Amino acid sequence: MKTAQITSTIRLQQVESERALEDYDVIGHDSIHRVTVPHNIQVGDNCNVYHRAGSKNGTPWKGSLERTFTPTLTLTQQ
Repeated sequence: MKTAQITSTIRLQQVESERALEDYDVIGHDSIHRVTVPHNIQVGDNCNVYHRAGSKNGTPWKGSLERTFTPTLTLTQQ
């Protein structure tokens, strides 16, 4: 399973990759708990970001987990 270190305190830990998505737990973040990336994703396509409060939003894929999620996870950390 893949792991991506986003900051010194936030990391993504892959929990599943069997269906059409790769699912990652977000460890160390206050308000975001999960992100998903489609297997066939292209640069510019949206990935899903799931918030603990029950909402979901998209963020554009930038070619790697670190490039894609560092801005979102850093800016939204409380």
